[in-house]
Amino acid sequence: MIISKSRNYVFVHIPKTGGTALTLALEDRAAADDIIIGDTPKAKRRKKRLEAFEVVLLIRTGLWLS
Repeated sequence: MIISKSRNYVFVHIPKTGGTALTLALEDRAAADDIIIGDTPKAKRRKKRLEAFEVVLLIRTGLWLS
């Protein structure tokens, strides 16, 4: 999953849908404050882990409005 504040999107990778290629492409262009969760090289380096309720809180508290 990628949560991008700088580009205003949330990408959720669904297995077996070709999402790995898209994840890697989006990850290459990720900003420093984007949240990347998963098993990709950049996600592992950033070591960011969020629970589902934390993602909901980020979106509900106006992450996209700031």
